[in-house]
Amino acid sequence: MNEQIVRITEYERMMDEAYRLMKAERLNARDEFHLRQLISSLKEYYESSLWKQDYEDDENGLLPRDLKRGVLSEDGLFDLLDDYRQYLHDRSAEYEFLSEFDEDHFTLHDCRVTSISYEDKCLTFEMPQGIYHDEYGKCWPNTGRAAVQWIITGEDEACLQVFVRESGKTIRYEYDLEDMMEKINSGVWELELGYRYRGLGALIYMGYIWLKEESRHYEVQLMIASRENEILMWNKPDGKQ
Repeated sequence: MNEQIVRITEYERMMDEAYRLMKAERLNARDEFHLRQLISSLKEYYESSLWKQDYEDDENGLLPRDLKRGVLSEDGLFDLLDDYRQYLHDRSAEYEFLSEFDEDHFTLHDCRVTSISYEDKCLTFEMPQGIYHDEYGKCWPNTGRAAVQWIITGEDEACLQVFVRESGKTIRYEYDLEDMMEKINSGVWELELGYRYRGLGALIYMGYIWLKEESRHYEVQLMIASRENEILMWNKPDGKQ
């Protein structure tokens, strides 16, 4: 199979995948991020000289007759991109931007989690004060409202260990996801994320919990059993165009 056939077949697959995702009733953040990557790649191809050459070769009968090539029809990709614009309008997404975590451009250090949700295997931490993205300067948090999401298979794949100094000893208390959500969502705690580590099949965040009414804080270790990096979601900071 020559390079051109491989290319057309791959973009055809990507177009089918994009339509499948747009027809889904609901997408988690990772699928939403994947859809945006597909649309970006397809748009780049559609606007390139490669698509024009593939289209002309198809018009001149140079491609196999049994090759699936809706991606080369006059309206195929044009309609897809238009459908995606309508998809974004209909979804009225809470966040403008999504990205997989990249330590060269993002950090969650010093960012505070004020609410947690877990639904359809999606664990989401909401951070109204934002996260850090190097596009917006050196201070952090520096985005608008933000959130981070992991895909986990069960509630037992996330826990929080709290270290409390008592009678000259450090005592470790462990909270499962349900307890952690109750404390944070009720406003008793705020979770401040610190240093991030990648363990064997898990992500680990060191940080603090802040007890609002008692004006105290304790060191914590957040553990999330996920081999995939976080998906970050955020809005532009106020005043940014």
